[in-house]
Amino acid sequence: MTTPLWELDNGPCPFADKEQWFDSWPALRDNADEYDNDLNVLIWWAWYPPDPTARNGEGDTLTLMMAMPNSERVYPWSAKVSRDEEPEIRAWLQGRLRRLMDWWQIPPAEAGA
Repeated sequence: MTTPLWELDNGPCPFADKEQWFDSWPALRDNADEYDNDLNVLIWWAWYPPDPTARNGEGDTLTLMMAMPNSERVYPWSAKVSRDEEPEIRAWLQGRLRRLMDWWQIPPAEAGA
């Protein structure tokens, strides 16, 4: 059984400055997909559960940290997400991981290794 993304502890966001919010997961995904994967890399992500004292209020929040070397900075992009969207989000994140590993030329680890 795979652990749901919202149960993984990614720690605090190390790039919290100037966070940009999107209306939904599709809007966040489309914005990230708009940029060239060869030059702009997802380097960190975090799924935060609801926190009534924080910006996400009653819903979960997904934050993506995109490194954009041409801009020489990391952009944190966030959106409220639904736990029903987790399979699609997981597949998208895995695609970005494969791209990052290709970029670094690291073969993926074998499952269970």
